[in-house]
Order: sequence, then structure tokens, then C-alpha cells
Amino acid sequence: MLRGRFSETATDEGNRLTRELLVSAGELPFFGPNCYGFINFFDGAALWPDQVVGKRRERGVALICQSGTLALNLLYNDRSLPIGCALTVGNQTRLAAEDLLELMCPMSG
Repeated sequence: MLRGRFSETATDEGNRLTRELLVSAGELPFFGPNCYGFINFFDGAALWPDQVVGKRRERGVALICQSGTLALNLLYNDRSLPIGCALTVGNQTRLAAEDLLELMCPMSG
């Protein structure tokens, strides 16, 4: 099975590609690699390589998933839980789940 070929392969080549990605990105925050990206149902914005399942919302929870497939399965499950954002982190090379928790749930003063 062919995967993303980054550091998850635990090979010299995968580690080299991950280092190159970090250098190329500079200070730019990014999801992944090896993830679906995000959907923001509040603002109607998505960087998502598959069909977007859901609708614009005024309120809702944020799903933070490692796997795009898991996020898709949860989005297809049309229940009473309103989903406002779906974010996937993949390899968590620059942004990790805990970074997204801080972003989505800022602590007040």
C-alpha cells in the first residue's frame, strides 16, 4: 500500500521529505501532511478534497480528527449534534490536535 511517504514511513526518504516540507513552509501553519484539511460550516469555507457533507450553521461543535475518513463518517452521520467545523491533522507535522484545541477553545483572561 502506498502512503503519503513522509515521516510516517520511518525511512530516510520520508524524514527528508518532512524536513523539506517544514523548511519550505517557513512559519506558515499547515495541516498534515496526509490529511483532508478542514471544513468551516460557519463561514462556508472548505479546503477538502472530497464532497462536503453538511450545511452552513450559526452554531456547532468542532470535530478534530487525525483521519479524514473518520471525519467523513461523522459528517455523514446526520444526527442532532450540529457540526460547525471539521478539521483533520494527519501527520501533525506543523499543527497538532492540541494546537487546534487552543484555536477553537481560547481561554478567557
